[in-house]
Amino acid sequence: MRNINVASVIDETKFNVFHFWILFLGFLLIVFDGYDCYIYGAIVPAIMKQWSLKPVQAGAINTYAVAGMGFGAVFFGVLADKIGRKHITMICVLIYSVFTSLAAFSYGPTDFTIYRFLTGLGLGGVMPNILALMTDYSPKAYRNTLAPLMFCGMPLGAILSAVMGKILIASLGWKSVFVVGAFPIILIPAVIKIIPESVSFLLAKGRYAELAKVLARIDTSRKFTKEDKFEMAISKVARMPVITLFREHRAFSTMMFWTVFPVVMLMLAAIGTWLPTIMMKGGYSLGSSLTFVIVLNTGGILGSIVGGRFADKRGGLRKVLILYFVLGAVSFVFLGYKMNSLVLDLLLLVAGACTMGAQTLLLPYVAQFYPSEIRATGAGSAIGIGRVVGIAGPVLGGVLMAAVSFRVDFLAFAIASLIPVITLGLVREKYGAYHRISSKQNPIANPREG
Repeated sequence: MRNINVASVIDETKFNVFHFWILFLGFLLIVFDGYDCYIYGAIVPAIMKQWSLKPVQAGAINTYAVAGMGFGAVFFGVLADKIGRKHITMICVLIYSVFTSLAAFSYGPTDFTIYRFLTGLGLGGVMPNILALMTDYSPKAYRNTLAPLMFCGMPLGAILSAVMGKILIASLGWKSVFVVGAFPIILIPAVIKIIPESVSFLLAKGRYAELAKVLARIDTSRKFTKEDKFEMAISKVARMPVITLFREHRAFSTMMFWTVFPVVMLMLAAIGTWLPTIMMKGGYSLGSSLTFVIVLNTGGILGSIVGGRFADKRGGLRKVLILYFVLGAVSFVFLGYKMNSLVLDLLLLVAGACTMGAQTLLLPYVAQFYPSEIRATGAGSAIGIGRVVGIAGPVLGGVLMAAVSFRVDFLAFAIASLIPVITLGLVREKYGAYHRISSKQNPIANPREG
């Protein structure tokens, strides 16, 4: 019987086909997460006309959908650490695919709102679980790169929603975009076949034969069998996994994460809703203002990729995140002044990288803080709280619109960008699981002895 340090096998491997398929499938799921999050904006005028809705009523429908995402992230994140992330991911994909398609058969605003809330539950559950699985299996050399790369699917999904809305609504009506949103259901067989369960869950359940097969896919140069003695540092998880987030000196850092996510998501929701209007308020044309949205999203994609790779090469995500939020604050200050088009696009590109890109990097930073066995709970709770509070983003943005000038609007965004600088600086990284511990450094919690 050989002693196999599971964490070392994962850490030391090179990026290969195994990692690619997790990345690719996760990316597709996140693309449709982004698609579903942003498609509502494209169909609002149509449903307001068809159902004679007032703006407040139309806004309330989206509020329920976002609330569903928040509750789904918390509930399914916690449940996944109990019954397995792979199973929950499949269940959540099924939920949001089915109820997205059912929205196309709505008779009125009431059943449409119910379908959107239930869709939100599924969407909310996918993100923390696919994030946790990608983090679990990322090689050490690419740990800060792969998850941000996967979450580039979110802004691409937003762009896809705009394109599909423009193509479909005029010819087939608004309901057709929800039929397209059900596409991820055909990915479920691929998820079943390709994506593995988390190693900590397999160890805890004594599924050694399955674990051996997973490790053989990770390191193709070695052979593993169910007779091997698999070792991995495992924390004791409370009956309610959320309680474990506050154990082993993690309480203060957990509260910092629960502070930073709402701030970031409030800011992004406000910017996403009101940026074109704010730019028009500053004297720019509508056409230019819509172009600014594309530039902002492009900056988010570039910021995710560059920041993640830099973190892997230069020592950690916190440094990159703090730098991003500081640069974001500076860019927002300058955006409050009239600029020529080239400088303005550059500032918006930086702002996108340092807000949308920063959020994408923040996700793996939080996931890596918690040990594998409570990773989905930790990420899900932070994302869920952020999304629920983020509901107020468009409302706060509307308040800003009443400000004297668009310079005040951007100054408010700049101030908000500095709050994560403080909260992230206070995270107690020494109590996190950013660096997996080898068996030589720490006793291994091994479920099988002898």
